[in-house]
Amino acid sequence: DLARLTDIRAVLSAERARLIHLIKVNHPHSLYALAERANRPYKAVLLDCKLLAKFGIITLVPEKVGKRVCTKPVVILDALHLTLRF
Repeated sequence: DLARLTDIRAVLSAERARLIHLIKVNHPHSLYALAERANRPYKAVLLDCKLLAKFGIITLVPEKVGKRVCTKPVVILDALHLTLRF
């Protein structure tokens, strides 16, 4: 139905596709590093990554760095195939 198609279009926006590419190519050690690399506000990147994780495109891995715990984004799909039936 149209609601699902709208969801798919929202998940695969140009900015989110760019984040997926940056994660896959640059392997950032944290969401903060990803936000810097993408030249976007941290909060916007965090919300986009949470949505991508919800749909199973990336995973957010807690990783201890010194005394802090950072959240490392990791792409878990090599490809995404969609079948649309009308």
